[in-house]
Amino acid sequence: MVQMSVKHLVYVGDAYSALPIEDNYGLGEVVFNEFPANYILGEYGESRTRGEMYARKATEKGSSLKGVFLRPVHVHAEEASSSWRSLMKMAEEGEIPYIEGERRGMHQFIYAGNLAAIVDRCLGFLSTNPERLNSEIIYCLDDTNVIPIRQFLEQRVQSPRFSARNQVSFEKSFLQYYLTYIKYSIGLEIPERTLSYPMFRFLFAKTIGFSNRKQRLLLDHLPEVSPAEAMKRSLHMQKETSGIQRQAARSG
Repeated sequence: MVQMSVKHLVYVGDAYSALPIEDNYGLGEVVFNEFPANYILGEYGESRTRGEMYARKATEKGSSLKGVFLRPVHVHAEEASSSWRSLMKMAEEGEIPYIEGERRGMHQFIYAGNLAAIVDRCLGFLSTNPERLNSEIIYCLDDTNVIPIRQFLEQRVQSPRFSARNQVSFEKSFLQYYLTYIKYSIGLEIPERTLSYPMFRFLFAKTIGFSNRKQRLLLDHLPEVSPAEAMKRSLHMQKETSGIQRQAARSG
């Protein structure tokens, strides 16, 4: 980038890659600005963290490249990403456990339109006052409240296979995924469509939330679309899309 005379960089990573294997609620940029002792997302998290660190070093003091590093929480929109589609499909087919209880797997979300507005705001600041944001890490979220990932999926999937009638205990699910992880580690065959143990632990075992302090202070940003309205938008379109897909399957 420097060799190509690129002057401004808005790096969009994710909020989770640099996290260690533990719950987190309220901690943010000051705490998670270096390599952790371990990674909640495993090898994927380590790879993403090293990539971000490489770019951060390129924007250090004295460099002609000025950049800001955004770490959005779970991104949702009117159209599901490939990751959300895969997760929703697995839930619809009963391949993800509906874990009993309300206090596990708590997460934050950001609407894609609001994230795009943050990127646009960052580009504006980098063009007018680059030192304001240079090398800053900013967690991006619509709301500091957390909700269960189970609730988010259930509202969009609406499948009897992923509902309270099929709920299982966390302990039973944890043991199942951990045994699958051991089988995979020693080279035994495992089901093709299954969540990895690190992903199960991340999505359904941990409570993970961040402060929006730097987002508000450095960017002076509030969501253009309210959290409630954003959830309605993604809920409606994803239900509609799912219905169209089922109808097409029946017609075919």
